[in-house]
Amino acid sequence: MKPFFTIIIPTRKVSPLLIKETLPAIEKQSFESFEVIVVSDATGQEEKKLTKEYPWLQIIHDGLKNRPGDKRDQAATKAKGTVLAFIDDDVYPSQDWLQHAHDIFDKKPEIAAVGGPGIIPKNVNFWENIFDAVLRTWVGSGSYVYRFQAQSERFVDDYPAMNLMLRKEIFMSIGGFDNHHWPGEDSKLLNKFVVKKQKFILYHPDVLVFHHRRNNMVGHLAQHKNYGKTRGRFAAEGDRNSTHLMYVIPAIFTLYVTTLIFLWLLKMPFFTLAAIPLYFYCGLLAYVFFETYLRTENLFIALGAVFVIPITHLTYGFWFIVGYVREKLLRSKSVN
Repeated sequence: MKPFFTIIIPTRKVSPLLIKETLPAIEKQSFESFEVIVVSDATGQEEKKLTKEYPWLQIIHDGLKNRPGDKRDQAATKAKGTVLAFIDDDVYPSQDWLQHAHDIFDKKPEIAAVGGPGIIPKNVNFWENIFDAVLRTWVGSGSYVYRFQAQSERFVDDYPAMNLMLRKEIFMSIGGFDNHHWPGEDSKLLNKFVVKKQKFILYHPDVLVFHHRRNNMVGHLAQHKNYGKTRGRFAAEGDRNSTHLMYVIPAIFTLYVTTLIFLWLLKMPFFTLAAIPLYFYCGLLAYVFFETYLRTENLFIALGAVFVIPITHLTYGFWFIVGYVREKLLRSKSVN
């Protein structure tokens, strides 16, 4: 019988999280019409055991070590499902994840794409809790907090592939991911989707997965460096879903802080007046501290969030500028 969903998971290798969390959670789905395709760089000793334990599982080996978008495209060509459900290898779904998504696609044929929140799992380490505190406050994530905690249903024009579903017919008609970007391959896909199909992604809080955060500071900052650089590049290319103010604000903040440092070094008389927005920003960090402490009852997580937020904004903002300027220069040279 043809499955309704094909769940597609790109990975470098079949990881412990995939084995211990993702696949067991998929096995417990209340909606049972699905298959799973994992696309991995190399073979592993545990694969035969896994495919025997889970009859719905297929593991494809990608010896070229392609990026996630390429892996997802490869899996899509083999998918039998009506809907392609994309998740990452550090994600595991809630028990009714597929059931809620099926209800939407079945009852609303006009809906072509659905996304849902990726909330932090329980029993994660200290740093994951700090980074989650950063992401789930509007000071840290702006208007995109709904990606990291369940909020009200809405239509959006961009959504990460850690929890994204599209009707296969629509996905194939726009050429799939068909890009070599990482990160940002999902943003490119959905920019095509919105522009060519004139449709939007339905965000629904019940289509919920559990998504791990980075577990150390270096990984977190490297992630946001890549996000910033890629988003800046896409904004320079004119992608509609990459030019929202929320994506640009960290770059503006970075330029402001840089200017403020020069004013301070030059001992300009109007430095105090120019610093007023910075005092306001510090007030927002104080709000984050109290909000996080009241929610977590953990002083160190609250202090960590206050420490990490400005570093994250400056990292993302700086690399957004780099990506934007570099792409504009490349385009200028190609025209000349």
